[in-house]
Amino acid sequence: MSDQAVTDETSDVTLPSDEVPSPVLQAALVVPAHLQDLTDRARGYVEAASSANTRKAYASDWKHFSAWCRRQTLTLLPPDPQVVGLYITALASGTAERGMKPNTVSTIERRLSAIGWNCAQRGMVLSQTEWQGISGIKPSGFQGSL
Repeated sequence: MSDQAVTDETSDVTLPSDEVPSPVLQAALVVPAHLQDLTDRARGYVEAASSANTRKAYASDWKHFSAWCRRQTLTLLPPDPQVVGLYITALASGTAERGMKPNTVSTIERRLSAIGWNCAQRGMVLSQTEWQGISGIKPSGFQGSL
């Protein structure tokens, strides 16, 4: 776990920066009784917005990104497009972890989606337009588009 933490300004809940925001965590917030039905419905919408497998993959990808940032002594949050660009370069070149092969384009795209999703869940913006040049980053020998 990271020493960094993100505090929800509307509550007393502090979420460690390297943990994935979860609808389950939000259930711990105190909600007035007259809003409980809306809260339950909103939780259902969040859970229905993506499959359990997608949420598991995003959680794994976020942990991977968090660990990579710690190893590089880079700040995880707020998201910095340059840090994300370096991470994607490491994934494409196979240097994100010792002995790792270059990631496939689909894995890189999923990891980018996971980073964007996690930032959005924290109310942070990580605009893909800020990552100009990333579309040119491809695993060694790859021919196609990212």
